[in-house]
Amino acid sequence: MARTPRMMATLAVALFVGFGTTLPAQAQGHRNANPNAPKLVVVIFKSSDKQLGPEAAEAVRNKIDGDVSYRSLWVVPKNDINVTLEASGYSTTDALSSADANLLSKQLRGDEYLEGIVTKSAAGYSIEAWVVLTRDAQLVQPLGTFDGAKLDAAADKVSRAYQDAHNKTFDLEKKCRQDDREGKAADAQKDIADAIKAYPKTTWLRYCQLAMARSAKKPAAEMLKIVDDIRAADPKSKIALKEAVALYDELGKDDAKDEKGYRTKNIEVLMALREADPTNAALIAQIGAELAASGKLDVALPMVEKSVNENPGDINLVKLYFNILAATKNTKKLSSVGEEMVKMDTSAADQAFFDKMVAAYAADTNFAKALEWQSKATQKFPKVAGNWLFRSQIEKKLGQAGPSMASLRRAYEVDPKAVENAHAQFAGAYKDAGQIDSALAEVRASKAANEDKTLTGGMAVAIGDALRKTAKTPEEWLNAYNELSYADSIVTAVYKPQAKFLLGLAAYSLAAPLIQENQTKKSCEQAKKAAAYLLEAQINLPAGGAFAPEPTKQLLSAVAQYGPASDSHVKAFCK
Repeated sequence: MARTPRMMATLAVALFVGFGTTLPAQAQGHRNANPNAPKLVVVIFKSSDKQLGPEAAEAVRNKIDGDVSYRSLWVVPKNDINVTLEASGYSTTDALSSADANLLSKQLRGDEYLEGIVTKSAAGYSIEAWVVLTRDAQLVQPLGTFDGAKLDAAADKVSRAYQDAHNKTFDLEKKCRQDDREGKAADAQKDIADAIKAYPKTTWLRYCQLAMARSAKKPAAEMLKIVDDIRAADPKSKIALKEAVALYDELGKDDAKDEKGYRTKNIEVLMALREADPTNAALIAQIGAELAASGKLDVALPMVEKSVNENPGDINLVKLYFNILAATKNTKKLSSVGEEMVKMDTSAADQAFFDKMVAAYAADTNFAKALEWQSKATQKFPKVAGNWLFRSQIEKKLGQAGPSMASLRRAYEVDPKAVENAHAQFAGAYKDAGQIDSALAEVRASKAANEDKTLTGGMAVAIGDALRKTAKTPEEWLNAYNELSYADSIVTAVYKPQAKFLLGLAAYSLAAPLIQENQTKKSCEQAKKAAAYLLEAQINLPAGGAFAPEPTKQLLSAVAQYGPASDSHVKAFCK
């Protein structure tokens, strides 16, 4: 079972201000203790059985008290513990969290405290026990799990395991720390070696060893060996797990491809740390970020989502949750989480926030929502040309030609360099908005600015085609013809067939009515003009055959039919 600290702030205050000192041993009828002997506090064990926890703790307390001389160890009596808890307004039968057990031990001036979990089965009793140095709740020494047909039998095993660990490591741990403080590295190393030899599964001395290695800035690989030894003795060691995370991160920095698996190991350690410290929101955020960075979004998402629900108001978790939702394009939750996030912290609405919101909706083809958020981005960051440029593109997707043109202009005003082939883009926007004259002017500006020739020529063809589609009168056809002639003169090979076909079509469309009209007008000038347009149609249409094969055949057939009439008009009217 996991050791789960659950900090109770009220108890922390009560233990320090609600009760000043422990009662002297003499006042309780207890034998006199050696004032220099270390003090052990045995706290109520955790159990699903409300009575079993206190009973098991008392059984272990009595066993140790009876087994060890009071001159070498002072086991704080049950009465002292209960008086302190009662003075603080807390139950004397309910187990404390590990964090509050540490506070209780400090109040009772304990040097160490013993925690446990007790269960009952058909075979008897089982106690998992560990002893902790009061000065730091993370300095845990596991004792093991002990079974017995009766509670006293299991408690007796715990007592012997505690004595073994305490007698062989407690004094050496104190001496190691002192030797390290005094700069006696060799003596400290001997303390460590002696303790490991006497008690191979010691964690306390290895913590001293790790602290010394850290101070000496030993290589990460060397420190990792110490960490691995601690984890072998205590897989739940927060100190070792946190150190392993940092070490794997350091080792992985120079291994870009992660060939040695440091990144994978780092995540494995983080997951183990999560098991050891499941209520640590900051840790969950770190794990989620690591998983997301490794592409394991399917693992990160439910874990972070659960932690967000369990830790309302934690902005760091919400930010991570938002980023994962954006990465997974989960637009159903993204909007509500994003809106809530910026309410919690207005600074969270940065450029990256808007980019993620917009990108997610665009990927989901929800361009209306994408435009909503992109509009907010331009409101908050009006000096970012990219915001206006992307807004213009979304507006164009939604068929909003006028607003798209305005946004594109704003982007250009903010930073002309941000709008690549600006005049060609302006031409397209004006064309979409039906402002053909402005579009024509921008095409010529694009040509003068030496913008992308293919784009400029293609835009000229598109504008000429737009004029052709709306042409009804000879004047309108002439406008289309003139623009298509210009387009044909600047277009690259990509759009050349289309330009030729459209120019031939426009020339034919000008020639046909002139020939028909001249049957009664009988004008030499008109006959020559019609013949010139017809000839241009004959020349250009075949070159545009690749663009529109069937229409080209039909038009060439029509041109051929008008040919004799045109020739006869020139002969008859131009003598």
